[in-house]
Formats: sequence, structure tokens, C-alpha cells
Amino acid sequence: MTNTSFITSRSRWRAVRRRAAVALAAAAILGAAACGGSDSSTGPRNADPTGLYALRQVGRDAIPVQIFRGPSGGIPDFIVRVTGGELVLQDDDRFYMAMDLELRANGQAVARSLSVEGDYEIDGGQLLLLPDGAPEASRATIRNGVIALPMDLSGDGAMKVYTFNYVP
Repeated sequence: MTNTSFITSRSRWRAVRRRAAVALAAAAILGAAACGGSDSSTGPRNADPTGLYALRQVGRDAIPVQIFRGPSGGIPDFIVRVTGGELVLQDDDRFYMAMDLELRANGQAVARSLSVEGDYEIDGGQLLLLPDGAPEASRATIRNGVIALPMDLSGDGAMKVYTFNYVP
């Protein structure tokens, strides 16, 4: 029986990072489009929606939150936690989103960060995000300084709403 150290298995980490990056991009591209939003045209409480939005919760759970636990890439008990994140809406109609993750297995943990950027458009209470190189836009809601973006970041098929609050 071969016992490979969790941290020294760089190829596994590369595969996990690659899969997580693809999941983030896919979630931003495809997953958010599946969300039905409010019919209200109420925008954020700040008249100008540009600025920093901090990730506050995933689903109903406050950050930090575990989004996956199970087997992955030959690791029988792999855990992914979201420890932070941000979404920035810039005044040139560009956005930047980053997620801070903790990947844990075999009693060891590694911090990783994923990011995506692209163009955005606001139409009433809908925020459309078009990541660079993506064929279609993702849909989130923006209302009273809160952005709700449904994603399947863990890649397990379960959509969770990532809630970002405006930081004045």
C-alpha cells in the first residue's frame, strides 16, 4: 500500500485547483443563469452600484462555510471550505470576483484563491455577469446593496446562493 503525502502530491493539487477554477467559471457562466430573480426593479440602496461587495454567506450559512465533503481525485475525505470572497463592480462596467478557499485532506489544509473577471450590466434588479471568454452571461440579483449569485462552486450539482453585501 502506497501512502502519498497530501501536501507533496502536487499533481493532485493542480488537478483540484484546475477543477475548482473550472467549477467557478462554469458556475459563473452557466449556474447563475438558472436562477430566477425578483421581478422588482429595485436596485441597490446605493444609487451608484459600483464598489466592493464582500461575501457574507453561502446559502443560509455565514462565512466560513464548508461547501463540499467527500471523495475527490483519489482522496477519500476531501473538504472544501469557502473562507472569504469579494465582488467588485467597477465604473467602467467591468467586474472582478475572487473566492478564498481552504482545501483539506489527510489532516492537512492548503489555502487557495480563485478569481474571474469580465464585463457586467445592470438591468433593473438583475446583474448580468459576462466573464472574459465566456459565451453567455450569468444572472444574479442586486437589491438594497446585496448581490445574490447562485453557483455550484463545488461541482456536485447543488446550486447555492453566494450573498455579497456592499461595503461602503
